Amino acid sequence: MTRYEKGKRYEHEVKELFENAGYEVTRSAASKSPFDLIAVKYTDPPFGSSGNKKICFVAFIQCKVRALNKVPGNPGKEQVP
Repeated sequence: MTRYEKGKRYEHEVKELFENAGYEVTRSAASKSPFDLIAVKYTDPPFGSSGNKKICFVAFIQCKVRALNKVPGNPGKEQVP
């Protein structure tokens, strides 16, 4: 599997996590921008507030895939750095 394929797969996994949390997510495929995903979530206004303004949360996400390092003295166990 190429590095591009690994990165794309990881981006889709992260995208799914945010979508499951109620975010609308856009992936900027094959871009060289500072972020891979943009996640937006709208919530209802706080209880008791007037008006119909919604609160908006925006996350700019850069996904990185790194090799796992072996834990010293513990063969077979892996740890994310």
